[in-house]
Amino acid sequence: MKILFLNLPDFQFHYQVHKEMGGGVGFKNLKSSVNTKNKIYPIVDLINAVTIANQKFDANIIDSQFFEFRNSDDYLNHIIKNFGKNIDFFFIRTSLPTIKS
Repeated sequence: MKILFLNLPDFQFHYQVHKEMGGGVGFKNLKSSVNTKNKIYPIVDLINAVTIANQKFDANIIDSQFFEFRNSDDYLNHIIKNFGKNIDFFFIRTSLPTIKS
């Protein structure tokens, strides 16, 4: 069984960090310039879930904060290229404000 855990990309490139956590109580910080790098905070709950699932299944993670996806097609092409099309389950880390927007 192939399982893929996802932290979805954020295509609002003018933010240095954009986190929605704690039931949607999150924060955003604008970049001081276009060249400012994004701040990356590990998604520990997602890492732990993959570690546990990987004991019995073929489980992987894509934490999008480590990539610079330009759009959703770029993101999907990355998934297909690296993991193929035959994935049994997707687990997506999100929050209610993300679903709303």
